[in-house]
Order: sequence, then C-alpha cells, then structure tokens
Amino acid sequence: MKQIAIGFFVMLIAVSAYADDYKKNYCGNNTYVAVGDKYPHLHCDKSFFVYSEASNKHKDMAQGGTQYCENTRAAIDDVKARGPSKVVGYEAVLNSMLSFARVYCKK
Repeated sequence: MKQIAIGFFVMLIAVSAYADDYKKNYCGNNTYVAVGDKYPHLHCDKSFFVYSEASNKHKDMAQGGTQYCENTRAAIDDVKARGPSKVVGYEAVLNSMLSFARVYCKK
C-alpha cells in the first residue's frame, strides 16, 4: 500500500510540474507565430512549442513537460542569422523564443 501511495504522489508531482501552456504563454494564444504556410515559423499548442525551418525540418523546443534548450538555442541562432528580411514576423518569432528561453534555458 505504501508503494502505491508513493507512486501516486510521484505521478501527481509529474503532472503538476507540467503546467505551462506554450500556446498561451509564448505564442499570444495563436497556433502559429508568423504565417503558418510560410517558413520559418513557430507552431504552438498547449503541449508543444516547435520551430519549423521548412516543411520537413523542425526543432522541438518543448513537448509536454520536457523542454529542449539545445534546440531552442539553435532555433534562436537560426532566426538571428536569417534576419528580418528572411523571416516573416521576425520580431514576434524571435521574441517568443527568447521569452521561452528566459524561463527554461536562461538565455
């Protein structure tokens, strides 16, 4: 019985640790930051945060309660390297990623 109680407690901690709504907190409650059919862009949902460089090239920055700081840093670097002339909504895309990185990656 004690093992079941400990297991339930660990599960409760894991569920409560994942409380971030990426779409709401980093994407202005939008599914895409910039234009969804233009690349690069951010694809956002309550449970994931993805940088889409091209239709077949993505960097997961968060999935559920797991954040991927190496991918986030690489995505930020990619957007900065492309610059405002090559990223539709450059400021919004960059600011969303930087806000996320400040919370999870301390960048």
